[in-house]
Amino acid sequence: MYDTYGQAAIDAWPVGDVNRDGLVEADGGTNNADLDAILVYVNQAEPRVDLDIDGSVDITDLVIAQGNDAATPTTLTYSGLGNPFLFTGRLTGKACLPKT
Repeated sequence: MYDTYGQAAIDAWPVGDVNRDGLVEADGGTNNADLDAILVYVNQAEPRVDLDIDGSVDITDLVIAQGNDAATPTTLTYSGLGNPFLFTGRLTGKACLPKT
């Protein structure tokens, strides 16, 4: 996504927003787009809706979505280590590995 000035923005999507529209819709009433999407895959291995990443879609995934109802994306400005450039501290890729 891009901000109003055209700069790339990195967003943390809320767990439960399986249709990626920016809002978790799982209120158990009339606003259930994400909850309905999860229900389609119950007892199957579908990584897009397996919210607890245990290998199968089950009641736990439904509970997680309902617990995050109405959550919206958060724009990240710092990495988990507090780095403003979103460097996580991991060195990956050939250029970063020591020569052997």
